[in-house]
Amino acid sequence: MRVIAGQGQGKRLKAPKGLTTRPTTDKIKQAIFNKLQLEEFGDVLDLFAGSGGMGIEFLSRDANEAIFVDGDINSIRVIKENLKTTNLGKNASVYKNDVIQAIGILGRKGKKFDYIFLDPPYEKGLVEKSLNAIFENDLLKIDGTIIAEHEKYLDLNSLNIEFEIKDVKRYGDTTITFLNLKEV
Repeated sequence: MRVIAGQGQGKRLKAPKGLTTRPTTDKIKQAIFNKLQLEEFGDVLDLFAGSGGMGIEFLSRDANEAIFVDGDINSIRVIKENLKTTNLGKNASVYKNDVIQAIGILGRKGKKFDYIFLDPPYEKGLVEKSLNAIFENDLLKIDGTIIAEHEKYLDLNSLNIEFEIKDVKRYGDTTITFLNLKEV
């Protein structure tokens, strides 16, 4: 696993030990950024951050700020180490917290993001719960995008969410769904 473009290009990233995280592969990261095809990435929220690979990729491509949230202390240590290794920690904040609680805290602080990446543990109902918390706490900017990485058989159209699905890409056992606010 490495940073694939920008200031940190080529830097190797560590992953937390154990089976509790599934780092986003370089292939999937490349596909996500090819889909986004933007030069400015604004403010980014990386939920269930694991190694921090996605948020670091955004920072490497000149995002203004990236906030990393994960509930596992080992993941937090690895994110901080990866930020140090890549020299991309200047515009980063790392929080050890339950993701749903962190979303509420960020909402109360009035934070809004251009991009929100979430990759929760599979088969725990956390995609729907996270998306609803993001909506209820108004974390996504009007023209912002949510990128949800989830198990391949989870159909987000079947969930009770307030976001519009813009695109769905499948890579083996992984699905990436791009969502935006519904147009009124």
